[in-house]
Amino acid sequence: MGFKDILKDLASSIFSGSVVEDVKHTVKQTMDDIEKKTLRIVHNTIRSLVVMIMVSIGAIFALVGLSKYLSETVVSLNNGLGFVVVGAALIILATFAKLMQKE
Repeated sequence: MGFKDILKDLASSIFSGSVVEDVKHTVKQTMDDIEKKTLRIVHNTIRSLVVMIMVSIGAIFALVGLSKYLSETVVSLNNGLGFVVVGAALIILATFAKLMQKE
């Protein structure tokens, strides 16, 4: 039995199907796992995006309502100054949040 025979036996045992089938099964199982994880991530991302959009729309309505309320009830904030006060408060809060984020 020479080196060629050993290589031939090794090649026939590798390509006989058992090793190839094991590799195929492992690759298929890995692909299925990746697909499941990807679908779960996409599902969670879409759900988070929908919640964020709903919260944003709710915040817009609340801010517009607060601005209208301030403009109509506070005498010194009539003629739309309630919108300016709410907008300035949001700018100050956003600036504060940005400064706190850098630390």
